[in-house]
Amino acid sequence: MASCAYETDSAWFWVNLDGPEPLTYKWKRMYRWTNEWELLTNETNCFFEWTNADQWEDNSHVCVVVSNAAGETLELGPAKLEVYLMAISLWAVKPTVKALHPGILPQLMSVAS
Repeated sequence: MASCAYETDSAWFWVNLDGPEPLTYKWKRMYRWTNEWELLTNETNCFFEWTNADQWEDNSHVCVVVSNAAGETLELGPAKLEVYLMAISLWAVKPTVKALHPGILPQLMSVAS
């Protein structure tokens, strides 16, 4: 299980479970450079949005603990975050130089070449 995003975009993780309501959700995150799960205390929905994904977060993981009214608890995951590099296009444009003075054009052309 994985979710993908381009850099600066959001990645979404979600679960779809049935059981005696109410269902409660506790999301946790583990960055790739640590072995510690971090409880995301404000994330209590059936989905989790990893906002502003960055390349350094690639291969990090999330999991969720779901509990129901009957006291049953299930931990799902881990799911991996995959972050793709943003494509950057660079266009090489040769500058156009218009001489205002007859002697300046050769000097500018040698600098622009």
